[in-house]
Amino acid sequence: MEHKKVVAIETMIGQMLKLVNKNNTHHLEQVSRKLKRVLTSHHYILLEIYMNLVTLYGNTNKKHERIVELCDILIPVLQKLEGSSKAVAFMLIARIGSQVSICKAGNKELLKSGWLEESLPNFDDAYTLIKSDVQAPDSLIEVKISLTNLKEEKDSNDKDYMKLDKKDEHHDKDNAYYPPSEENIEKLV
Repeated sequence: MEHKKVVAIETMIGQMLKLVNKNNTHHLEQVSRKLKRVLTSHHYILLEIYMNLVTLYGNTNKKHERIVELCDILIPVLQKLEGSSKAVAFMLIARIGSQVSICKAGNKELLKSGWLEESLPNFDDAYTLIKSDVQAPDSLIEVKISLTNLKEEKDSNDKDYMKLDKKDEHHDKDNAYYPPSEENIEKLV
């Protein structure tokens, strides 16, 4: 595409964005879907819309899965552009906070996926960058406490599973048959 066409399209999109209510997630989602057809997935205009959506969803404490999805798009691009900056830290905190909320809402399967082990060092790095920032999210300490509690819960569950596995190993040794004890037979009868 010629440079003049690209500039014309970006100008048209810029004018269109002036008409969009940037505090309305529904409008921003619609605009992002329409712009995905015209722009590349990592175009700065789309990335700005995604950042606004993350902020708005985070403020309303809704659509945690969507926040994770948007942060997965934003974080790699921000890391390439800015290294380990506050913008990356804010997106990491938003992503991890949403994952914690998903787990607290009852999705314990997420704990098994390994995101917790990956998130802990990332959270610590991001936390040190933004803990004293004026714009740090109000929920920063809450996320840190919840993350620590989830880690302790997972460690406790892992220890319980290991105990069960050891018991199973003992009983399964060489596929030997162990007849039930007289005590267990009496309980069954």
